[in-house]
Amino acid sequence: MNEKIPLLADIARAQGMQPTSQRPGELRFNKKGSLSINLDANTWFDHESETGGGAFDFVIYQGHATNRSSAAQWCKQQGLMPHETPAPRTLLREHIYVDEHGQPIRKAVKYNNGSWSQMRYENDGWHFGVKGVPDLPYGAGRLVEGKSDELVFIFEGEKDCERAWQHGLQATCNVGGAGKWRDGLNASLKGRTVCIVPDNDSAGEDHAHSVKASLQSSGIDCFVLWDYSDDLPHKADFSDWMDFNSNNVEQFVSLVKAAQASPQPEQNTGTIIATPFKWCDPATIPRREFLYGRNLIRKQVSVTVAPGGVGKSTLGVTEAVAMASGRDLLGDTVQSKLKVWVYNLEDERVEMQRRIIAAMQVHEVAFAEIKNRLFYDTGRERPLCTAITISNQVEIIQPVIEELAQEITRRDIDVMIVDPFVSSHQVNENDNNSIDKVAKEWVALADRCNCAIELVHHTRKAYGQEVTSESGRGATALLAAARSARVLNKMSPKMREDAGLPDDHSSYFSIDRDKANLAPEGAREWRRITPFTLANGDSVGVCEIWQWPDAFSDITPKDTLRCQNAIAGQNLRFSDQAANWVGATIAKELDLDLGSNKKRLKTIIRTWLGTGVLVKKEALGPQRKMVPVIDVGEWMTQ
Repeated sequence: MNEKIPLLADIARAQGMQPTSQRPGELRFNKKGSLSINLDANTWFDHESETGGGAFDFVIYQGHATNRSSAAQWCKQQGLMPHETPAPRTLLREHIYVDEHGQPIRKAVKYNNGSWSQMRYENDGWHFGVKGVPDLPYGAGRLVEGKSDELVFIFEGEKDCERAWQHGLQATCNVGGAGKWRDGLNASLKGRTVCIVPDNDSAGEDHAHSVKASLQSSGIDCFVLWDYSDDLPHKADFSDWMDFNSNNVEQFVSLVKAAQASPQPEQNTGTIIATPFKWCDPATIPRREFLYGRNLIRKQVSVTVAPGGVGKSTLGVTEAVAMASGRDLLGDTVQSKLKVWVYNLEDERVEMQRRIIAAMQVHEVAFAEIKNRLFYDTGRERPLCTAITISNQVEIIQPVIEELAQEITRRDIDVMIVDPFVSSHQVNENDNNSIDKVAKEWVALADRCNCAIELVHHTRKAYGQEVTSESGRGATALLAAARSARVLNKMSPKMREDAGLPDDHSSYFSIDRDKANLAPEGAREWRRITPFTLANGDSVGVCEIWQWPDAFSDITPKDTLRCQNAIAGQNLRFSDQAANWVGATIAKELDLDLGSNKKRLKTIIRTWLGTGVLVKKEALGPQRKMVPVIDVGEWMTQ
């Protein structure tokens, strides 16, 4: 057993629980003994709620924590598991700050674990804490001694200053790193020209902007060396540049002189600043996090568009079960078990229960696979409205957004499905400006909560025609805000006939991902909704994967040779209207029903003609006219 996992028996005692019965390897609690603890496996199970799990799950179940991290903290507070003792840290380096007379006043100490300490010099010794210590630039004594016409470099850290000193350069920095420059440090630089050298990251760029603004406010001539680190890795600094360039300080100085001679952009006092592009190793760029297939992406909004009655809600329920269980139920890749929140704004809770349980039973998903991972709510119990219109102005209802953010964060939700989108707001759905504002609020929520959000959307009236994701009702701004969109289309009667499904009572629909900004568009996929009867007698539709029939799925080379033997020299007609159509002979040899497989037979004939298995010729017809007939081309070998 993991020594860091506390024993459930100890947790129960810490909560004041007394077993009602006991036998080897098991404790029972509650009047009827409905709560059991397996001492050997260190697991528990509540037979009334049919809920169970491990030690931390029990702490959460009892209401002492909301997640495993806080459960572990509760156990530590009860003395049920050891507090982890950090490894002893060792000194890595220290940097002593002196005053203008060269007397030590403070030092910054860095340890091997990356932590820092600040110490003050007092009574001939070093003490932790720097309250009351004057804030001076690093190497203040060197600045006093340096020539007034000599260029001064400001780096982000003490290590770079010391490297610059080794090569005869005047350099300084503030204590504490990026973002800690204070206007009071400018006094030591009056009358000097300053070159600010940022580290190669966003914090370094921000620091350079802020230092430059501070120096300019004090009338100090300064400029930023922006491009010196273009070929360096992310977060690289002056010391790294020197390492990469064999300590060629002359080359560095030439870069500085070129930058000093170049016109510097005026200081931007606003909040909108153009950020220069910086090269980085492509291998260090975080990959897009596709959570489900190529449709749902963390931090992004996806849209599913479909006419009414196709099965979008049924599809969403089955996909939610697939994501929560971490299982590939419909052919889409699930990266891992996910926490999914389905917020259906139309159906009642009991109907959602029917659909979820039916999907689990058809796909053989046990409750333990999705326990505490699948959440469902309904607009009938708690309506969801994120925006309203007041005096022709869209108002985002921030308290609702905040509640959503809090619950997504509290539950660690990976995917939220909102069905349908139109019921989640009360703005004019035909106004692009209004929908743009609402849609972007959902995008911001996905980004803020590090989750994927799927908005299910109705189409305009299609009048029997196929639709695309651009057929969504109302304004197009919703689609524009989404990074992925897919559209569902019900299979037409003609397609059912072509697929050999005229008497099948299941509902079939296609999925086309026709907007995919962050992934290639996918090929058309098919799903079917088949009826399933629950134990209570209710019939519920469940979504399943379905493949369009392959005309050659069960045809072997031996079958092909048999058809060739039946066709050879018979002058069978190419036209399917003829009494001796070649397709009828093929159907007989392959034991296919001619009426329901006519489309498939035409595909077989067309393919065999294309590959040379059959050839088209002309022969004298019944009206003594030449007509197209079929004969054997290249004989098939077994």
